[in-house]
Amino acid sequence: MNIKELYQKILFIITGGISLSFFIEIFLNLPQFVFPYNLWLVVLLLIFTFFIYYFFREKQIFIILSSVHTAIASLLFYIVFLIISGFVPQVKDNTLLTTIGLTHIVSSIPFTFLTLLLVINLLFALWKRIFLPLSIKNVTFIINHLGILIVLLFGSIAAFDLIRTTMYIEKNKVIWYSFNDNNKDVVQLPFAIELKDFDIDYFEPNIQLLKIKDISNNKLDLISQVSVDKNKILKLKDFEIKIHRIIDYAWFIEDTVYTNYSPGYTKAVYVTIKRKNQMINSWLSFPTFVQNARYVRIGDYVLMLSTPQPKKYISYVKVYEKSGRVYDDSILVNHPLDIEGWKVYQKDYDQNLGEFSNISILEVNHDRWLSIVYFGLYMMIIGSILLLITSRRKNVSNI
Repeated sequence: MNIKELYQKILFIITGGISLSFFIEIFLNLPQFVFPYNLWLVVLLLIFTFFIYYFFREKQIFIILSSVHTAIASLLFYIVFLIISGFVPQVKDNTLLTTIGLTHIVSSIPFTFLTLLLVINLLFALWKRIFLPLSIKNVTFIINHLGILIVLLFGSIAAFDLIRTTMYIEKNKVIWYSFNDNNKDVVQLPFAIELKDFDIDYFEPNIQLLKIKDISNNKLDLISQVSVDKNKILKLKDFEIKIHRIIDYAWFIEDTVYTNYSPGYTKAVYVTIKRKNQMINSWLSFPTFVQNARYVRIGDYVLMLSTPQPKKYISYVKVYEKSGRVYDDSILVNHPLDIEGWKVYQKDYDQNLGEFSNISILEVNHDRWLSIVYFGLYMMIIGSILLLITSRRKNVSNI
């Protein structure tokens, strides 16, 4: 069998399998491969591939499925699906994209088929190597490919077992449950969290120059913006802006500004705006849930203060573990809390109240296969190091 015939048969298997997988995804409602069924599937896959290797390794189907060309072709299709998942939002809805599995690619039947094909190819390669005489080269190959197999296999079945929920915690109230993505099903947790305090830091707001695009629909295009700086004259296009006064925690009552650190405050900036022969003195401020924005309109342009964006927000919490352990901790964005195998991420807060928020919204995830995937990654690293050592020794011996 030449290379052309081999690739024809490989493409027939892959395209035929993907087509059948799409048919199953659309018309058949198969159960999810969740624990422990996915673990049984792994065991059956090991037994099945060893059986095929032991009794049919001289057959054409084994030669095709264990070929490196099958691995390359399958990997290309695998990468295409991953690229699609980067462009299509991975959120299930009632559209055609969800029906054919493109909004949940990693748990879709076509993607599972490609993963299975790659796993079978790796297992056949490993079964062939395991029964060869022991050598450094052989051990390196086994460690490397076994690591890839573990990451690929358990990383894929983790997509079916991953628990992703949202938890709403309140000040001085112990919460021991969360909700799934549609906020309908309650998920009981092996721990409880009490919000003790919430804090947030903001970036400074910018003075923005916007052009009126459609006055009937209040459509504005951002032209330029600059950070607030009291010590110099600011320039936006042909506007000159001089800041005279800045008031934090501002409240407007008609044209009078008061200071009060309470929910709904704004930042007030008193400016002089010059453009050609025009000069205007005015307050600028951003809108809040109880105060309107203060802005200046000159011709087709609007000058206003942008709503400040959060720089960092943090929940100070008390954690109650099922084991009886109680402790204080904090949860920041990108700094999750690890509680009894669950990852707790800072997700959101009451954006109207800001730092006065009485609730904090957390994302609580559980992945039972994560430690096994990490083990596979460590094996890949060890295999790569061994590969570098053996290749260097070979190069030295050839000098």
